[in-house]
Amino acid sequence: MIVYNDTINIPLPQYLKIHRDKILHVFDNASGSDYDPDGWRTFFHDNPDIIQELDIIKQKCPKTIGREDVRFFFSQPHSKSYEEIRRLFLACMVWGWGRDYKDQRGRKHTQAALSDPRLGEVLKQSVIRIKSGQIKEAYEGFTLKGCKSAYFTKFFYFVGEEYNIKPSPLILDRHVANALDFLGKQEGWSISTFLDVSKRKENGKISSIMEYPKGYIQYICSMHDWATELACSPDNIEYFMYKEDKESTTSAGKYQREGSMSKYIYKASDLKGKWMVSTKQFCEQKNLCNEYSIIVSMERPPTWNLKKEGNNGKPYWWFKRAVRDNFLKLWEVKSIQARPSIWEDPFGKGQGFKEYLKTDQGMTWLKNYNPHWLRIPSPVATSSPIPPSTPQSGSVVVAPISPVPPGPITISLSPIQKDKLQKFADECDIDISKLVQSWILERLYHL
Repeated sequence: MIVYNDTINIPLPQYLKIHRDKILHVFDNASGSDYDPDGWRTFFHDNPDIIQELDIIKQKCPKTIGREDVRFFFSQPHSKSYEEIRRLFLACMVWGWGRDYKDQRGRKHTQAALSDPRLGEVLKQSVIRIKSGQIKEAYEGFTLKGCKSAYFTKFFYFVGEEYNIKPSPLILDRHVANALDFLGKQEGWSISTFLDVSKRKENGKISSIMEYPKGYIQYICSMHDWATELACSPDNIEYFMYKEDKESTTSAGKYQREGSMSKYIYKASDLKGKWMVSTKQFCEQKNLCNEYSIIVSMERPPTWNLKKEGNNGKPYWWFKRAVRDNFLKLWEVKSIQARPSIWEDPFGKGQGFKEYLKTDQGMTWLKNYNPHWLRIPSPVATSSPIPPSTPQSGSVVVAPISPVPPGPITISLSPIQKDKLQKFADECDIDISKLVQSWILERLYHL
């Protein structure tokens, strides 16, 4: 294995840990991409050498071309002649650009690369360098018209596989770079750690990464380390990241990160923003540090992968809404009327959270985490029946709490207090006497 001494040890991202099973099986149902072999052949009609190579590719891949197909063209026990090396490069370009119907941009870029007088030297030197473990030098030396890193790292990947290079050179295209950017935001490190990129285009995509060979080395070393922890191949992670990010991009290329990866918030502590900072300060001021810690340590139940509304719609269930409602419930039970300074109902009324708590899944969640301010108490058994009673205005009769002697307990409340309790009981869909009982238990809990 090649050792690079100037890379940083970056811990395995939590997002990848959570999706380990999906990463392990990411290639199980992988299929090739549609492409237009006749369209490619027509475009290169005046280049008989390339026509011959395209015919060989078409024989293997008549309608679709995938990763396994491209691998085939450089895994045969041949001499690895220049023609075979060029065929692998061409297959990488065809696989990467696919159908290329719209403006034939991919074919034009491919033609520019194949027409570059440096083609033969660049391809042969790249194979020699990768074979000898000089990946950084191969990255720096790959200069062909029309071929940027998203495509020449595909070429590197298959050459590295053939010669079993470790850490293996991996594909690094826009989707993988976007996924790295997402992981960095989740984990607290900058994408510049990998790509030395600090500027973005206006549409939010990562700018060109072609000029950063050092970042590429950091990328393949980190992916190798992460793959070791997950007990998988590094290209499993690469392909997983590619698929995850591609699903968050529409066919028109419009970037909409919230449509996919960013919805995966697994702990309340992962939520960022001024409202969370303000909430923490507010709880500290109200001596609710313990309750705050309980809320932010809660994990999102796996049952909250709910459907989307409409085409490309955002999930109608957001974990941050549940976290927000947790804080609201806490403050209501504590009779705290004030709210943090920037709490202006940023996520709507949160009715979904209350409805969810009434379901079997919601009750299971309550049982698992047992937040005492959300407990809906079960009826308490008594040693004798509770006699009928007609409460006075502003009073509530509740069942006795053992070891109090049998008999009803009358709690005197002001009209304002009773109205608030009644409103809260209606929201929770429970009897007001049970709510008061829970209130008493909660007060005793803090004695």
